[in-house]
Amino acid sequence: MDRQVPRSRQVIATLVRLRASMPKLVIESVMIAFGVLLAFGIDSWKAQNKLERDTTVVLQNLQNELISNRSILLEWMSYHDTLLVRLDEQIENQSATFDFVKESSFEKLVAEPNISYLLQSTAWQTAHSTKVVSYFEYLTTYNLTHCYESHEQITQTRDFLFAKMHEQVDTNESSRMNQLTILKSLIQTLSKQEHYLLSVYRDALIEVDNELTASAKN
Repeated sequence: MDRQVPRSRQVIATLVRLRASMPKLVIESVMIAFGVLLAFGIDSWKAQNKLERDTTVVLQNLQNELISNRSILLEWMSYHDTLLVRLDEQIENQSATFDFVKESSFEKLVAEPNISYLLQSTAWQTAHSTKVVSYFEYLTTYNLTHCYESHEQITQTRDFLFAKMHEQVDTNESSRMNQLTILKSLIQTLSKQEHYLLSVYRDALIEVDNELTASAKN
């Protein structure tokens, strides 16, 4: 019984010491938790800030690329309109002697186009490879996707047209007229695609500009 009394006193003394140190332990725990949360908060803020900067840079690059592509597209449209007029003249004058029949293909039908560039998609590819595109607004992503998909359609039509223009010219007038008709149909299709893409450019540029404006305000 005498041994149990000192033990009870030891337990009580320990509890008293713990009670006295409890506020200090609580404060230290709170400070540690606050420090951890603050570190996470800073890391999150840095990551968000970097993401916003990257998104802005990619949007600006897309804007510049679309504006450049639109200028190139206007050059293409001018060339293809000229080619279409030339074809119409030859088709309407069926009994005339074709001044390009001596050529091995239709490539000399009109002068070579003064077009030194093709439509670019580098900024769009970068947006995907960096996954920044996933942070765009829905309408921006939709219009940009539609825009660059239209690029592919035009490229396919243009390549098919140029292949036809390099085909051997048929010496038979009826067959030659059929070749010209096919070329005219391809150019008309290409022209429609180009005019449509011009409107797609407009919509895409509007959405990109809206996002850049909103980003600048934030």
